[in-house]
Amino acid sequence: MDDEDIVECVSNHLNGSHFYKTMRAEKIPGLWQDVYKTTYEGCRLYIKLQINAAQKAVVVSFKEDTGVI
Repeated sequence: MDDEDIVECVSNHLNGSHFYKTMRAEKIPGLWQDVYKTTYEGCRLYIKLQINAAQKAVVVSFKEDTGVI
């Protein structure tokens, strides 16, 4: 997937039903990240988002979900 696919998926496809878990950020204490699992364009995805200081979502991880269903 290219950058446009990532933006489209995160901005227009993700919703609350795709939420998987919240976890602590490993590298920056005090920050939290939300993980979503979804299927987009026929690909199972693992997406991790973090809210930055400007209250904008930052894509920390966007990769194929190879976990067990």
